Amino acid sequence: MAGKKIGYTTTIASSTSGTIASVRGISGPNASGDSVDTTTLDTTGRYRTFIGALVDGGEVTFDLIYDTEEASHKVLAQFLSSQDTKSWTITYPSTFTPQTFSGHVSGLGAETPLDDVITQPVTIKVSGTPGFSS
Repeated sequence: MAGKKIGYTTTIASSTSGTIASVRGISGPNASGDSVDTTTLDTTGRYRTFIGALVDGGEVTFDLIYDTEEASHKVLAQFLSSQDTKSWTITYPSTFTPQTFSGHVSGLGAETPLDDVITQPVTIKVSGTPGFSS
């Protein structure tokens, strides 16, 4: 059980604005690889064959409890407008290796329920490697 942890105390931060406050949960990056069909007319066995191709670093999404006065929340709207690629780090609890990747804020929304806090879903599109540790 030593290698298993709950997500409590995990943070996400940009290299230019620091840690994003009031994050409720983080998902991703969810990378995926493309496949190229290499099947030919003389391929035996009636099964298609493939080779691996380019890998998409995916997206990182997170929800935060929105605070109009919080500087780290205000800067996310600036990041969306500028579309500049930033360096991001997800820092996990305890002995887990932090995950660093580049990406730009590609989505920013609002969830306003009747009887719960207002939240803001945020999407970062990963550019290049998603920073998985080996």
